[in-house]
Amino acid sequence: IKVPDIKVPEMKLPEAPKPAPTGAPTLAAMAGRLAAPGGGVAFAGAAYTGGTGDSADATAASAAPPGLSSAQRAPVQNKVERYIGTLKSYAVAQGYGFVACEELFQAHKRDVYLDRSQVPTEGWRLGMCLEFATTFNQRGHPQARSVVWDPIPLVPGMPGVRSGAQGTGSGADQRVFNTSTLSKIKKLLGHLSDPNEREQREVAVVTAIDFQGVTAAKDSDAIDRDIDYVAFVLDRLGDNMTEAASCLKDFVKMLLLLMIAKMLRGQHMLERCKALISWFKVLTETINPHSDNVATHFKDVSQQIHGHVDSALRDNLSFADKDLAQMLKDANQMLVEKKV
Repeated sequence: IKVPDIKVPEMKLPEAPKPAPTGAPTLAAMAGRLAAPGGGVAFAGAAYTGGTGDSADATAASAAPPGLSSAQRAPVQNKVERYIGTLKSYAVAQGYGFVACEELFQAHKRDVYLDRSQVPTEGWRLGMCLEFATTFNQRGHPQARSVVWDPIPLVPGMPGVRSGAQGTGSGADQRVFNTSTLSKIKKLLGHLSDPNEREQREVAVVTAIDFQGVTAAKDSDAIDRDIDYVAFVLDRLGDNMTEAASCLKDFVKMLLLLMIAKMLRGQHMLERCKALISWFKVLTETINPHSDNVATHFKDVSQQIHGHVDSALRDNLSFADKDLAQMLKDANQMLVEKKV
């Protein structure tokens, strides 16, 4: 089915004392990658300018999101820098080891200390990727804390995947990610490091969709093309999905709905499917189909979303679970009832 090229009017930067964030892709490029493979609407000329949502104003950062009182908001958190590294060594008997992390080595001229309190009883291996925060001992040496083991999610069932390298740890081959892949993950972590910077969360979502669209659509032989950048970001936006969604422009919500619908077609694990459906439901509840740059395209994009949902219900083995299938059907019906 040939889909007509739809033009989006150029979005100009709003006048505001705080400049728009930089480094994010244009919505035109991102939406074009979402459209292929498998067809879709191509958006032209819509430049991403950052912001805190279509209805946000200068006080949006301190206001409670729609439907929530100020008392129900998640507590304010402090900025926490998080890093990506690999397990370089670990002595079980001594109960400590070291993590290799380029940024911290450049800053402190040493690897990051890791003690047994941060190491699971099983499942770890040398060379495994870790995500972590840091504290410093009395001598100023970095120590890993709040460690997430094997933090980079993968798109299931991606054919012809080439990883950056193969490790030599004990047991099965271990995944070693390409340098460019790790750079992308570090960039996303940078956008997510301060939970109080609402517009940076939107930038993280936009950038993740762009990264995922590039690897899926443009280069079928790309290294690490099975990285699920979108899931990586969604997992780090917090448990309050409604509050997180309030940081997104309606146009970004529409693109994220389309991306999630495509993701649900994969053979995801049950918990991942549940999380994606929860996001789908929240985005459907909060999107305003009448907002600028959404009304013109909402009908066409919704049709694409419904097509992906139908395919997911038919092809994704997880939806043999009747309760899970009904969750998706209900959320999809809610989107059907949204009219421009």
